[in-house]
Amino acid sequence: MADTIGTLQEWAGDQYISFVIQVVIWLVIALVSVYIIHWVLKKVFAPYKTNTDAEIKKIIDWPVFILILLYGIVEALAVIEEIPDSLYESISALYRLLFSLIAGYLVYKVYRSGIIPFASEHAGMKGTNAHKSFIPLLDIVGGMCIVVIGIIWVLAYNGVNVTMYVAGLGVLAIILGIALQDTISNFFSGLWIMMDQPFEQGDTVLFEEKYCEVLKVGFRSTRLYNILGHEYLIVPNNSVANQTIVNLNEPDISLRIEMDIGVEYGSDIATTKEIILAAINETPSVVLDDYERKPLVNFKRFGNDSLEFRAWYYVREVLDQWRTAGLVQETIDKRFREEGIVVAFPQRTVSYVGDRFKEEGKDKPVLVKPAGN
Repeated sequence: MADTIGTLQEWAGDQYISFVIQVVIWLVIALVSVYIIHWVLKKVFAPYKTNTDAEIKKIIDWPVFILILLYGIVEALAVIEEIPDSLYESISALYRLLFSLIAGYLVYKVYRSGIIPFASEHAGMKGTNAHKSFIPLLDIVGGMCIVVIGIIWVLAYNGVNVTMYVAGLGVLAIILGIALQDTISNFFSGLWIMMDQPFEQGDTVLFEEKYCEVLKVGFRSTRLYNILGHEYLIVPNNSVANQTIVNLNEPDISLRIEMDIGVEYGSDIATTKEIILAAINETPSVVLDDYERKPLVNFKRFGNDSLEFRAWYYVREVLDQWRTAGLVQETIDKRFREEGIVVAFPQRTVSYVGDRFKEEGKDKPVLVKPAGN
């Protein structure tokens, strides 16, 4: 390129004409570069049927064009002899600073507004859950890395010795790691939760015997809504990661309920089972259309005080369990009363031996405390 420019300068004769010719050439180079970038983006993203290439074009079109043109202008200024060397060096340094800042910004912008939306959309089309947890994580962590690396590169590109700063950042990182152990623990626990995906936003979980809805998983804490207690819980991520949490949405949102019922001896076993099963089948929200989850009533055993039965059934939503169980028991009690079946309860027969001894003309037994006690 330098030989070509020198030849043009000799051919043009006048330095200003040479300057204009060089600027025109760089203008053409800028236009061609933008066209090539468009072509490459179209080829890369064409198989995915997405508008990511158009989004990236909007981000980089004018910045790339202007940067290439400005580079050509700065290079062309070298042919004008009236410009002092000190001024030319200042202009070159200013361009390098401008170029490094804009280039770093473009990389960050393309990543956040182009690559991340594309990855999220592609993951959603593939039917995975990565767009709900892993992609947002990649967005934040990747963006932070680009910013840090970009700052170091801008300083190094503009002649600043960054070795000392990098070493200082290492020492600072060690100090912060010791001082912020809990915060760092919560941060990495948040990363683990986002990557492992034990639950998602909107899931219902059983946390510390509380039925909660997952509102948000952050880097420091997980936000839960206590459904029954109407409480907003902010739980540190290390607490969430280090204890057992039941995800009530997996494998689905239905819940199995077991119910024990005891009736007095002499009750008809077949009739009792029919009443219990009919009461369950007539209750709304009970799962009846799934063969493997249909209600079941079984005669359990001859108990000490009753004939014991056990019933199993599923409710469609876990939070309907209390209402459904109440309705089932109310219906069973009503049908038992109609059929004359009595719900058994523990009974004991107590005899007062004092009256018996009096009737027989004997004194009451006297308990003698053993000697030495």
